[in-house]
Amino acid sequence: MCCTVALSNSPVFSPSSVPSPSSFRCKTSSSSYSPETLTSSSSPSSPSSPLRILRIQKPPPSNLIRASTTTDCSTCTILKRKRPTRLDLPVASMSFGNFPVTTPAGVADLVEVEGDDYSVCCKRGRKGAMEDRHSAIVNLQGDSKQGVFGIFDGHGGVKAAEFAAENLIKNIMNELGNTTTDEKIETAVRNGYLKTDTEFLNQEVRGGSCCVTALIQKGNLVVSNAGDCRAVVSRGGVAEALTSDHRPSRQDEKDRIEASGGYVDCCHGVWRIQGSLAVSRSIGDQYLKQWVTAEPETRILGLKSELEFLVLASDGLWDKFQTHFPSLAKKSNFASNFSCICSCFVSMSDDEREEKELDLTSPEVVTKYKSAAEIVNKALQLVLSECKPKAKIVDLCEKGDGYIKEQTGNMYKNVKKKIERGVAFPTCISVNNTVCHFSPLSSDETVLEEGDILKIDMGCHIDGFIAVVGHTHVLHEGPVTGRAADVIAAANTAAEVALRLVRPGKKNSDVTEAIQKVAAAYDCKIVEGVLSHQMKQFVIDGNKVVLSVSNPDTRVDEAEFEENEVYSIDIVTSTGGGKPKLDEKQTTIYKRAVDKSYNLKMKASRFIFSEISQKFPIMPFTARDLEEKRGRLGLVECVNHELLQPYPVLHEKPGDLVAHIKFTVLLMPNGSDRVTSHALQELKPTKTIEDEPEIKAWLALPVKTKKKGGGKKKKGRKGDKVEESSQAEPMEG
Repeated sequence: MCCTVALSNSPVFSPSSVPSPSSFRCKTSSSSYSPETLTSSSSPSSPSSPLRILRIQKPPPSNLIRASTTTDCSTCTILKRKRPTRLDLPVASMSFGNFPVTTPAGVADLVEVEGDDYSVCCKRGRKGAMEDRHSAIVNLQGDSKQGVFGIFDGHGGVKAAEFAAENLIKNIMNELGNTTTDEKIETAVRNGYLKTDTEFLNQEVRGGSCCVTALIQKGNLVVSNAGDCRAVVSRGGVAEALTSDHRPSRQDEKDRIEASGGYVDCCHGVWRIQGSLAVSRSIGDQYLKQWVTAEPETRILGLKSELEFLVLASDGLWDKFQTHFPSLAKKSNFASNFSCICSCFVSMSDDEREEKELDLTSPEVVTKYKSAAEIVNKALQLVLSECKPKAKIVDLCEKGDGYIKEQTGNMYKNVKKKIERGVAFPTCISVNNTVCHFSPLSSDETVLEEGDILKIDMGCHIDGFIAVVGHTHVLHEGPVTGRAADVIAAANTAAEVALRLVRPGKKNSDVTEAIQKVAAAYDCKIVEGVLSHQMKQFVIDGNKVVLSVSNPDTRVDEAEFEENEVYSIDIVTSTGGGKPKLDEKQTTIYKRAVDKSYNLKMKASRFIFSEISQKFPIMPFTARDLEEKRGRLGLVECVNHELLQPYPVLHEKPGDLVAHIKFTVLLMPNGSDRVTSHALQELKPTKTIEDEPEIKAWLALPVKTKKKGGGKKKKGRKGDKVEESSQAEPMEG
């Protein structure tokens, strides 16, 4: 989401000197609105379309009412152009009042507003809803030489930004009165911020908002900020920052927070308060109010001829342009059209954010996925080689995790930018009727026994690109027979079918239906509650999901697979009912819920949560890697308040047999590339798929796209082997 507001009022940029609109390459609309429609306007998000356009016809230069505008924005920018001596906004008289947020008709996903005094551009980005607002009010209290402007960057919802946009400027103006001295002006602005914060907190609404405001009054420019919204002025063509971001990484902010009993730590490269908020000042954020103040920092300077224009923006725009935005605008060919400046730079900023989400179109990304896959495949082989009767499960889990840490630790040592790498999912070994997630603490004495059915599950990542694998092995010499062979063959054949159906154009529901039919052919059940997920960089459980079993109690949005996506396909079959029970006492694997926050009461909880935030900010981890006695005590409060997402140990009924196959698949342009797997033992199931033409048809589907002309002759598909023996070998990468 990006929004830009540009204000200009200099004879240097008169309408006669503005180039033709076509030369700007800015998208416009023929719709025009009278000044009255601008009493209050906004551009809320629209989930259905990425762009919204509103073009306001430039009104006559005098004696027309121009009221306030309040607009949704994510990267909000105000550009201010002044006359050689002082800024003078030639508009009709208008008294100060409250300005409600309404939505004018005809608003699209990109809003462009252009007038004699300012311009607006607002664009929604990838988020489903805009959480930011801006306000621009001119001709305050009937004085054409006064104006006030603000950017409100919301987080945790839009309520705080909306409230600030409607009330902060009003409170500042009420506090100002006839104040003239710099000291009293600064105090009035401070009181306006704090009063707005108190009023919002009294509503007991979650969320917060960073703010930056600019007041033009009696030849002065008063700039204030709380949070990471920023003000930058162009002075003689050189960008000059007027504000400093309030972040926990600032030493004075860190000292203030720690003096108040809080803590600051680095979570995945970002410094946060209590492992949660990445800004140290804001309006709202009640749950962190003890450490997050709304008190602004204010700077007052006289309006002089060398001050050309002012930029106010939320952090989204500065992430791309830093403080060079004004200089870029001045040097550009369209420096006389602020609407086009806003539109073009907002679009460039939005493009930059889109580029940050790396996918398989990058050869480097593919290499990292495959490197992680190679390591986790070898880790699986190592653990299997150590699986013997009387071997302790915890020792095997530690051996798997240790190998992944050792191998990834030897990579990317001599690079300037730190590359995160290591365990993406702790090694688990679940035996017999235990379904998944058994990764015991160091004090656990559970050992393997002859004839056990082992489910081994683990994951590795390099730079956040994750490869996971799951495999089933029977601790037994010779072929696997009977119901044990049935349940493993069911899982493996279902995995082979899923591999062929997880392809561009197919839907997640297609896979769900198919794997259930495969399990039924072996007189087994797909275990409920197991999900296959899309994976992205540092995201092990993406929003696109494949259900294992569809039922009224569990539903997911229907989704279509697309090229260059990555999936973790997770198949679990059972000879029992497929409705496992969880065992909370045995749960040892957790993942930090980055979207949740809570002020922990217990010292042990705060200690352990700080350790988790530093060591495991994104990926799942095992409590075995924490200080055990103190960790177990602190984890309870963290889980109870949803700061951690548990991966519970699940069990089928005693006597039931469970098999697990998991693999990582890259949806490449030339077909599906299964990068993690391990060969199965010889299976001799009691059931076959000879009389299942639909399943055989699925298995006959190609995994790779045939190359045109002159390619090497392909080997027979592994699926052919399935038809003969009901033992589907894992596909080679």
